[in-house]
Amino acid sequence: MKKSRKLFHLAAAGFLVLSLAGTAGAARLHDIKHILVIYQENRSFDHYYGHFPGANGIDDAPLSHVIQKDVNGVPYAALTIVQAAASRQGQADHLFPATVPNGPWDISLFATPDLTTRDVIHRFYHSFHQIDGGLNDEYATFSDGGGMCMGHYDANDFPEGQLAKEFTLCDNYFQGVFGGSIANYIYFVSGQEASYPGAPASLLSVDSNNPATLNDNILSPDFFVVNNIASFVFSFGPGAPQLPAQDLDNIGNELSAKGVSWKSYTEGLTAAETDPTSAAAQASDGSPFLWFNGYGPGQPGFAHIQDLSQFQSDITNGTLPAVMWIKNDDMHDEHPFSSSVEAGQERVLEQVNAVRNSKYWKDTLILITPDEFGGWWDHVSPPRIGDGHTKPNQADRFGPGPRTPFVIVGPFAWNHFVAHEQFEPGSLLKLIQSRYHLKTLSPRNAAANNLARALKLDDDDCDQYLDLDRR
Repeated sequence: MKKSRKLFHLAAAGFLVLSLAGTAGAARLHDIKHILVIYQENRSFDHYYGHFPGANGIDDAPLSHVIQKDVNGVPYAALTIVQAAASRQGQADHLFPATVPNGPWDISLFATPDLTTRDVIHRFYHSFHQIDGGLNDEYATFSDGGGMCMGHYDANDFPEGQLAKEFTLCDNYFQGVFGGSIANYIYFVSGQEASYPGAPASLLSVDSNNPATLNDNILSPDFFVVNNIASFVFSFGPGAPQLPAQDLDNIGNELSAKGVSWKSYTEGLTAAETDPTSAAAQASDGSPFLWFNGYGPGQPGFAHIQDLSQFQSDITNGTLPAVMWIKNDDMHDEHPFSSSVEAGQERVLEQVNAVRNSKYWKDTLILITPDEFGGWWDHVSPPRIGDGHTKPNQADRFGPGPRTPFVIVGPFAWNHFVAHEQFEPGSLLKLIQSRYHLKTLSPRNAAANNLARALKLDDDDCDQYLDLDRR
């Protein structure tokens, strides 16, 4: 008898949770001709979808994961919202109260999503301590924004939320590494952590259970990259450190070796090449491949990194590659302070619609996720070694980190579904690897649950090509 995959249907009336039967006769994995990954910035799952019907959200959170405590385990009477320095303030910051009740609070009661908010700290060791062994009760303690990090939107009717309701929302997807963007960029395309052996001692972190004495620096004490550092290709400013080119294998190398076409579309790339001091260049976040050897200007891999304007040209000209990543600039990537939620999500919807209104829609899979949580509270504990349910090699000392949104869009996605399977960036890599018969890149990549589990695919085809571990 055909066993079912564990997916969950959101019925139109009441979002009922149902188990699905087998899907014989549905699409096959190799019917997917194009995979588009749009990766935005800095939002946790509860920050957007804490009230999404059928998802594990704020209403499901145990009180022990909601009430914030100090380092001595004492609950706060209320949470203070700490204003950012003037250079990091958002347009909405003056609208927020000085204090909020201890727990999650609704940002939209005070500010609309077309306004930016302050950024809150989301560094590696801060993130680790915020999670507090899985209780997630020290977010406010280890945040430079205090209670700001407990703010959330009801994003169900935002552009990405509408896509999540129409297609599939994954409510158990976690970022690859604790902390911020660069370590997660690198993990996103390699399933591995970058390192800088022999780096100056001034770049090394000193961990502490006290936020006042915690030195959350660029590198771990054993020289792994845990926080932001510029690529060897560009600089964050005069005298700022740059990471030597990484020789880690990555998914781009594997696709190229197999002869599979791929591109990393990066907004502002042309501006960065022509005038690195321009506003457009400064707003460009770059491609994650720019941290790898072989992908700098003049190197063979750089041809795969193209300006975002080429994405629409490739659709129009019928030259869309098989695998794509899109990185929008700071003003359209949903990153607090620089981008409003509205500006970022409208950009994503434009990109989805560009495919939807083209000949490519019928055989394209679109995946939308932020690179990391941005310091915003989420109530679900990330998978941990020894937690009783995480399988061997699915976690290590670097991650997975906090839970983030992940939306699956297109004809290979279930309609009106929430998938509860545990996923991480290694799961996305594994889907690409399964589709194009590529090797895995690391033990965690190999151990990750394949994202194909959440797709509307023929069961027999899945049994042939994927490690679905049917239940």
